[in-house]
Amino acid sequence: MSQWGQPNQQWPGQSWPAPSGRAGYGQWPGQDGRFGQQAGPFGYAAQQGGPFPQYGGAPVPPRRRRPSPLKFLAALFGTFTIMVLAYVLLSYGGNGSSSDGSSGSRNGSYANEDYEVPPADTSPSEIPQPETYSEATQWMEDNPVYGASVAEPVRCDLDALDMSTATDAQLEDHLNELTACLMRVWGPTLRDAGYEAVRPTVTVYDSEISTPCGDMPMGNAAYCMVDQQVYYATDLAEVVPDELSGVPYTADAVMAHEFGHAVQARTGILYSEKAWESRVGSSQADEFSRRTEVQADCFAGEFIGSVSESLALTPSDTDGLSQMFYAFGDDVLTGDSSYRGSHGHGTNRREWFQDGLDDRSLATCNAFTAADSRVR
Repeated sequence: MSQWGQPNQQWPGQSWPAPSGRAGYGQWPGQDGRFGQQAGPFGYAAQQGGPFPQYGGAPVPPRRRRPSPLKFLAALFGTFTIMVLAYVLLSYGGNGSSSDGSSGSRNGSYANEDYEVPPADTSPSEIPQPETYSEATQWMEDNPVYGASVAEPVRCDLDALDMSTATDAQLEDHLNELTACLMRVWGPTLRDAGYEAVRPTVTVYDSEISTPCGDMPMGNAAYCMVDQQVYYATDLAEVVPDELSGVPYTADAVMAHEFGHAVQARTGILYSEKAWESRVGSSQADEFSRRTEVQADCFAGEFIGSVSESLALTPSDTDGLSQMFYAFGDDVLTGDSSYRGSHGHGTNRREWFQDGLDDRSLATCNAFTAADSRVR
């Protein structure tokens, strides 16, 4: 995600103390140490000046328009699927899958086959919200979800979409199909940890649009915590390196990153992190954001690892996906190796994705207790 505006904005009644002993988090005067929830859910107000963080990292410098083959990657940083009216979808490439991904499996038996994939939810229940900064810290660093594991292998009945020929509608349909796979992996995982997963819609747009999280620019893909839906711009491919044009399931991997933000939202991690981010200086806020983003990269790796058998991904394919996360590092996008942005350096983003790819335990993805060097 490229960097979007995240103002360090206060809301009425929110002058809460920081938990004691948290180095680097700062100290502020407060009343009873509680979050003023009547002021509105965190992240909503903080995003009124711009949409929720976009995939890619740091301010994206101007890039030359790519030749038309890069339209293959237009899905690249798209995330979760389809508008609710497009919920019953086609599968491309003749695999005959339905919107819940219920067609026959490709290889033997799969995990989570008894899970019933729900339809897209445009009116989801509220996300968990901590009451104190102490609780917010606990939710980030010691969340029950870290005790869960992603099942393997899980079925995903999708063919790679040829982005050089796909229409916007086909892209939207494909991404909505993918949310069935994401839910089949994450629904049981969150349920086992005591949480509820929500299947989002994805809105694919070809000109700037307004969302509950603010105006959504082009060259963008994002999860919005306000409506718990995903938005994807069709011109995102213009910032993708040409050498990645042949990597299959790139859009799906990026969508898995955005669904990682949905996992964070449904477990209270995202609200907690944004609460802290809004209360500190810009440098510390960027560090909080980076921890959130590399964790979503790791969650994306967990998903890809879970469905790789079903999608018949080769080591070369997963290496290419890993390299894609590197390409969207803050330093890579800016060309400045010392740049510290809001999403993390390419090497770290690639490593977190690879960690998730290699290990099904979500404790692997606990970026909030990781060393600073891993989130620079």
